[in-house]
Amino acid sequence: DVLLALPDGAPSLSADVRYSVRPANADNAGKAQAWDATLGAFRAGTTFTVR
Repeated sequence: DVLLALPDGAPSLSADVRYSVRPANADNAGKAQAWDATLGAFRAGTTFTVR
C-alpha cells in the first residue's frame, strides 16, 4: 500500500499525528482510499512492487 504522510514541520509536533496535514480527499472504500488516524497518513489506494 502507498501512504502519504505529511507530519507537522515543527520538531515539537512532528511526532504527534493529531497535527499531521490531512488531504481533503474523502474516504473511498471502493478504491481503498482512507485516512489512517493511527498513522496520520492517507492510504492512497494503490500498491507497487519493487523487483
